[in-house]
Amino acid sequence: MKQEEGVAPHVVLAPHGLGKENWLAIGQKMTNDKTIPNNPLDQHPLSDIIKVRDVYGLSISPEITDDIWHNLDQASTFTTTPALNTLPTYKCINGLLNIEWTLRLISGREQPMQLGKPYQNIQEHQTLVEGLTDKFTAVLADGELTDRSAGSWCLQPNINAHIAPYIHWGTFSDRVCVKLADLRRPASQNYYSHIGIRPSVG
Repeated sequence: MKQEEGVAPHVVLAPHGLGKENWLAIGQKMTNDKTIPNNPLDQHPLSDIIKVRDVYGLSISPEITDDIWHNLDQASTFTTTPALNTLPTYKCINGLLNIEWTLRLISGREQPMQLGKPYQNIQEHQTLVEGLTDKFTAVLADGELTDRSAGSWCLQPNINAHIAPYIHWGTFSDRVCVKLADLRRPASQNYYSHIGIRPSVG
């Protein structure tokens, strides 16, 4: 991936297959981790109120059921490497979890590209797990946070689905938010004006 406007792409090593509850647990643990420098997950004035409401670091829209999450929690098969037909993965079994690791470069721009463009079934989208990994890795590294002013589409593996996920930093509180967009809405209504594309290479 070409470096964009002086911003280096992010190297994202992502574990697909962890499940929704494990990601929520990661968000909670990172929010309460006092060893993380300048932890943005615990900087908001309403942090204590938010914790009481059981929102720790990661907010997942209630409409994302376990079945929907399971569908989204998949590694992409797309690769930009000319000599390969599919993206290389490393699979490992941890108890009941079948984890599939991928390594790709994700755009490091604060704001996604092509803001306002409706979701298209293109494989260049980051996966939901890559988006989560990228966000939480930046927190751990005290790095620059992406998607604070807009959201980024994530891959919808089911090409027949009428919904697609996107990820962003919450405006009400400092937490990572995962939501769904209805793809049946016309672009003329500016429904997608706050969502863009965060391309991946790998």
